[in-house]
This record gives sequence, structure tokens and C-alpha cells, in this order.
Amino acid sequence: MIMLEEFINSRLHRQFKWGGHDCCLFAADALVHCGHPDYLAGLRGYTTELGGFLALRREAGVTLLSEALQWIARENGFTPASGAFQDGDVALMRVPCRAMRYFKENAGIAIYFSGRFYTTAPVGVLALEPERVIECWRPTCL
Repeated sequence: MIMLEEFINSRLHRQFKWGGHDCCLFAADALVHCGHPDYLAGLRGYTTELGGFLALRREAGVTLLSEALQWIARENGFTPASGAFQDGDVALMRVPCRAMRYFKENAGIAIYFSGRFYTTAPVGVLALEPERVIECWRPTCL
């Protein structure tokens, strides 16, 4: 999936930014780049962690990233994915980061490409091993 590789490479040096280059929008933007609809269109516009938290609560009635991913999957017909991951799968991952103020999970959203899951880092993109997956979903094919 060349388009996914291009997308990840285009974000390698981008600074983390709530509502711009955060884990949720990174995965959503990657899927948009590959031709999927914008699954987070209704959430866009926040610029802080609190803003993202409130947007998820307003749109989906959830306050945890795990609940948000389950809501997105349910609303858009994603299927559970485990074991044999495929490029474009979206996962909730255990991530090596500091705890956030509003999102209480020590987790992040990532997208699978070529043997690893990719998510945002303070600068750029972080590649994570599949062993860090908490749960994973496969978007419907186009």
C-alpha cells in the first residue's frame, strides 16, 4: 500500500499538535489519504487535549480512547482484526508516553503498515511492535 507509506513518510518530522498531528487524527488522516471517508469529520476543530476530550464526549458520548475506537468501528462497519494484521488496520496500543490529563489511558491510536503500527510522537512518528496491541479493527474495503 504505497499511499500509506507516502503518508507516514510525510509526517516523519511533524511536531505533535492536538487537533492537527495527534494519534486519532494521524490514523484518520492516513485512511483518508488512502481513499477512505473521513471517519472523524465530526470531531475536527479542537486544538487542545481538553478540546479533543470534549469533542469525543459530545459526538460519541465517550471519554476513553478505547471507547472512541469502538464507537468509530461500530458506526462505520469495521471488523475486529487480530493476529494476521493488514495494512490499514487501526489499533488501540500501549504506548510509551506520559499520562495525559483528560484521557486517562496510557494508550494511543495507531495504524498498521508493513509489520508495525504507527502513531504520533512528540516529533514525527513512532513505530510500535504488534505485541503492544490492546484491540484492533479493520476498516471496510473501498
